[in-house]
Amino acid sequence: MHTKSTSHTKRIYFDAAATTPVDGRVFAAMEPLFCNAFGNPGSIHVEGVAAKEMMSRARKTCADVLHAHADEIVFTSGGTESNNMAIMGVTMQALKDHEGDYSKIHVVTSSIEHASVLEVCKELEGRGVRVTYVPVDEDGRIMMDAVKRAVTRETTLVSVMLANNEIGTAQSIADIAKHIRKVRKGNKEAHAYPYFHTDAAQAAMWCDVYVEKLGVDLVSVDGHKIYGPKGVGLLYMRRGTKLFPLLFGGGQEGDMRAGTESVPLVVGLAKALELAESERIQNVSHITGLRTYFLSRLRAELPEAELNGDSAGGMVNIVNISLLDMDSDFLVISLDERGIACASKSACHSNDDSSYVVAAIGKGREAAASSLRFSMLKDAKKKDVDRVVAALVEIVEQNRR
Repeated sequence: MHTKSTSHTKRIYFDAAATTPVDGRVFAAMEPLFCNAFGNPGSIHVEGVAAKEMMSRARKTCADVLHAHADEIVFTSGGTESNNMAIMGVTMQALKDHEGDYSKIHVVTSSIEHASVLEVCKELEGRGVRVTYVPVDEDGRIMMDAVKRAVTRETTLVSVMLANNEIGTAQSIADIAKHIRKVRKGNKEAHAYPYFHTDAAQAAMWCDVYVEKLGVDLVSVDGHKIYGPKGVGLLYMRRGTKLFPLLFGGGQEGDMRAGTESVPLVVGLAKALELAESERIQNVSHITGLRTYFLSRLRAELPEAELNGDSAGGMVNIVNISLLDMDSDFLVISLDERGIACASKSACHSNDDSSYVVAAIGKGREAAASSLRFSMLKDAKKKDVDRVVAALVEIVEQNRR
């Protein structure tokens, strides 16, 4: 996608991991619901019943894409709320099982999770919860041996993202789930701990998110990462999974999230998920080829650029590099002045000096402070890549004179 630049040159948007535009077909599905079909799904008159039916269809669509049941879908305000609902919901429910003793609760996560997971874990640590942060290797893959050591019969929850939002590395969620099932089978307690949660906010656009295949209990999805609207997401909750609600009121969303539902946003999310699923093969094929081309151009024109993350797999639209003697924010601003949008780190950590994800894969402080994330939209083109690489070369050469 291109946007207008002040220099009358079309802008190139390579920051899809931060947010995506709303697909025209998604907007078309939503638009009539703002002013015409505006009923409250909780009302029993014609307008309310129509709104409820639209909610039900959207819920079924989302469930079908995830290979889940409709009653396992809880609509939220986005990925951050879904992650909070999963982690805090499980923890607060377990707190009841443990008579209010936080120290008996154990959470396992990775060192490169999204802020909406890591910050919740830090908050829980402050309350006395034991949290284990499993390390990752140089490609950003979680270390399975460390997972096996960390996850025990005393573990309450494991939360590992499906694909990383900064470096794009995908995790072996099914393998982690297999180990968790073994631990769970050996648990003599009445509960079904440990539960397994995965944050699929970034992955849902580019990877299959089939809950049975993944073997997870909880999955977070975010609308605006998949060409849907901002302000809406979902949490998949496997049947039988017990969560304590974070919001109380009218009992919407199966008593899990009180508050009047936004029918237009929910319909938009469902349409976006449906399109992501139906067009995934062609989108992945196109962007995989473009990413290969991008990497080849970087190797040829900027051989000093270090690739961060897995070069062979994961999120096919993400290219993360470090230019060791350059400041990442300077590079982002310089590219922006040339009509190119990218990022130095997650938008949710924009106030940080460097990328904690790049630091976690062992690249060192200098690499973390000089990293750039390019995340391509599904309609990106070779000429966009050519212009990005040419601009990078120009900036680097000017800075080194």
